[in-house]
Amino acid sequence: MLHEDGSLSIFGDNFAGENGDVDFDIQTPPADLGMVKAIAAGSSHALALTHDNRVVGWGANNYGETTTPEDLDDAIAIAAGKDHSLAVRSDGTVMAWGLNTNGQCDVPSGLSNVVAVAGAMEHSVAVRSDGTVVAWGSNEYGQLDIPAELGPVQQVACGRWHTLALCVDGTITAWGDDRYDQSSVNHPVNEEFTGIQSLALGAEHRLAVNGVGDVIAWGDNEHGQSDVPASLGQAIAVAAGDLYSLALEANGTVVAWGANDEGQCDVPAELQDVSHLATGPNHSLALLSDGTVVAWGINDAGQCDVPSGLTDVIAIAAGQQHSLALKLNGTVEAWGSNDSGQIQLPEGLQHIRAIGAGDWHSLAVGTDGIVHAWGANGKKQTDVPEDLPPVVSVQAGAAYSIARTADGRLIAWGDCGERAPGPPFTNRHYPASFPIDIDAHVLLAAGPIDIMTVRDTCPPCSPADFNRDNTVNHVDMLFLYMALGEPCVGNSSDACLADLNHDGAVGLDDLSILLQDWGPCWGKKEAFQATVSNVRDRAIGSNLRD
Repeated sequence: MLHEDGSLSIFGDNFAGENGDVDFDIQTPPADLGMVKAIAAGSSHALALTHDNRVVGWGANNYGETTTPEDLDDAIAIAAGKDHSLAVRSDGTVMAWGLNTNGQCDVPSGLSNVVAVAGAMEHSVAVRSDGTVVAWGSNEYGQLDIPAELGPVQQVACGRWHTLALCVDGTITAWGDDRYDQSSVNHPVNEEFTGIQSLALGAEHRLAVNGVGDVIAWGDNEHGQSDVPASLGQAIAVAAGDLYSLALEANGTVVAWGANDEGQCDVPAELQDVSHLATGPNHSLALLSDGTVVAWGINDAGQCDVPSGLTDVIAIAAGQQHSLALKLNGTVEAWGSNDSGQIQLPEGLQHIRAIGAGDWHSLAVGTDGIVHAWGANGKKQTDVPEDLPPVVSVQAGAAYSIARTADGRLIAWGDCGERAPGPPFTNRHYPASFPIDIDAHVLLAAGPIDIMTVRDTCPPCSPADFNRDNTVNHVDMLFLYMALGEPCVGNSSDACLADLNHDGAVGLDDLSILLQDWGPCWGKKEAFQATVSNVRDRAIGSNLRD
């Protein structure tokens, strides 16, 4: 703390001696410090700018961060990153010293007229006298991608992986890591990206369907996977393989574009009445309104050999070389490669309401909210956390798993790579094993190595959208039927959620409410009418507890 008289008080963690000696109490600064006019603190070191323009450092010096350059005797401003230090000299140039693993101390050649600096984990920022900003070092999270529309800046500050700028007009602009909304300040609204209904992630490209049924694609386009066909009609869902894209049109047909070296874009000519899509890296599955499944693409391990007679399917999932189907009676069918045990269903697996498939592992959620995982576990992707609360749905990446819990969180485990956020959405990319508070207005997509959510999706279609996927469909119907006849106890049971008219029990009156709201939340229900009739006819005659 810098006092008005130029003296300094220091307190906080002292494990590296940054507080002046070895105690944890308020400490005395270095004896020769003198009068101070500015201070800065790194992770384990501290800096002070004295009235005679010297820079004094103390604390950890593992990387030379407190070893002030000998010729630095005219500093006018200072800053500290995690393990590096910065100073602005009286001539407007910048000096940097300490850890330089990602170029955070490599001051850009010719940088001049600097009036302020800031340091972060592995990047540095400078403000020039004209209000422009310069950044250098690590750009893993886009922390060097200064917004083009950034106005004149008077002050900057850094978190570990993001940057804040106070503009002369009093507004704040932020960029860089946004996993915890730390950069979500004053984001402009692009009308094209509102009311998002469906998201999909390929290896290096992204897809979305907006509120009017337009498909937006961005990212890698080497194989044309981001070139949305001009002839594409109104879409209700998208899916992405590694290098190709699929869109489900409102009329129940499928359109594909991108790489086709394995036939992944060879949509069967007579395919229609599709209600859901799933993709592996190079093969695709389509769930038809009559409860059957069609597959195409690479078939090197039998992943496209849909079992003969498979019917009454309500959900599908695709891995690297295997495929899964969830049936109306709560059982799971699996086919394709079993090299890692990914199609070897756990004994007694039943009463399932949601499934997911990673490259070499499989997931299922029971009506009791318990997650079952099997297959490859080299990255701990099938080590379901022991304290995982009840789950409503799951997704999987190449070697990680993610669950949406009933209490409103996303919990991931396994090897979930972190990727930098990028346009056009304010994306969130989360590390594994980290609980994320969410709400029903968040749409989730799990890619091969990263996770994306979008917060400006339209509200849930209905209280009947039990799994919060912004569509009332077969999965929600299964959930309701599992609770049929059960009383609502404790306001947190499945029966309480399925009791849509709040009369204390789940009955056919609740089914009627669900069917009235059938379809995606933006109201394009025409393509689902056949599905409603077929599923209703099958469900009423089924005993889901067998």
